[in-house]
Amino acid sequence: MSLSKILLILNCSCEQSSRLVSESLDRELTASERWAVRMHHLVCGPCRKVAKQLRRIRAALSALPQDVRTAMSQDAASLSPSAKQRIADSMRDTQ
Repeated sequence: MSLSKILLILNCSCEQSSRLVSESLDRELTASERWAVRMHHLVCGPCRKVAKQLRRIRAALSALPQDVRTAMSQDAASLSPSAKQRIADSMRDTQ
């Protein structure tokens, strides 16, 4: 195992953990990424809670009928550039 992978496992921050949990919804994490998230979650309750909430949101959205999901994605695509910027700014401010 490379030094960078070991460092990720031992020094995974809340930001890295949240990013990896989010990415895990779209792709399979590597073994070292999975271990980093697991190790971080052993000591960080808030990140465990965020991961649980993301899994619940994904499950709820997956349970929606396909026509509702299609309509939701079309609505998101039709946001104005200024609305998208306000959302991005708001998300950045909460970090």
